[in-house]
Amino acid sequence: MDDRVGNMNEARELAGIFNISLNEAKVYLALNSNGPSMVSAIAKVADLPRTAVYPQLENMVKKGFVGVTNYGNRKYYSAIAPEQLTTLLAQKQSSLETLVNTISKQEKISSPENKLEIVYYPGRNGIKTAGQIFLDETREKMWYSFENPTDIVELVGVDFEKSYVDERAKRGIKSRMILSAQVATGWMREFLDKDKEQLRETIMVNPREYPFDSTIAATKGLTILINGSNSPFAVLIRNDNLARNLISVHKLVWSRYRE
Repeated sequence: MDDRVGNMNEARELAGIFNISLNEAKVYLALNSNGPSMVSAIAKVADLPRTAVYPQLENMVKKGFVGVTNYGNRKYYSAIAPEQLTTLLAQKQSSLETLVNTISKQEKISSPENKLEIVYYPGRNGIKTAGQIFLDETREKMWYSFENPTDIVELVGVDFEKSYVDERAKRGIKSRMILSAQVATGWMREFLDKDKEQLRETIMVNPREYPFDSTIAATKGLTILINGSNSPFAVLIRNDNLARNLISVHKLVWSRYRE
């Protein structure tokens, strides 16, 4: 059999198993056969245009199939060992089981006549799921939130929090955040320093006057409540009146402290 035919069959099989593109599979197989390589060498072995290799490499690095090492101004890419593919597959299976478990535990209350829907999402993954839905269903370019983010960040992880905020900013959604804190210390100071970059305005309020341990955020027609301590959970509420009322309360507090 022609080596190219064999490689194409392997690429198709790999792409099917891991739900990746055919070109991503070609890049992995090229690196696996060639060892650590620069983009030009990968393109040659994978039989792809050099410009087409860059996005495939970026995707495969994010997905854990490929590593990158800098030597001076040059980048060398390397594939994980074939034996490690089973580990990646096991991780995907674990993630799927966690998702199924989260979905199966969701509790939903719906009242069509009142245009109300409430969905409960338990656990860390439930919070991530609810947060992503809140982001995807946002219908206007502003969020209004009351937050004490320490517990939430510790729960979902700094990397997830950063990618989530970056995605919000990328979509042009601004945030007005009221923090229950008097003094910015440690990571909080770094957080506030990125307000402009992350399309956020932040004010801090006296935690004795406005104590809140959970996060509540609202935008047009949508409200999310996140509890990050003890038994963590998120509640997503679809209702225009509730969201409008919470935004009005937020504006009252915002105006008072802005003055």
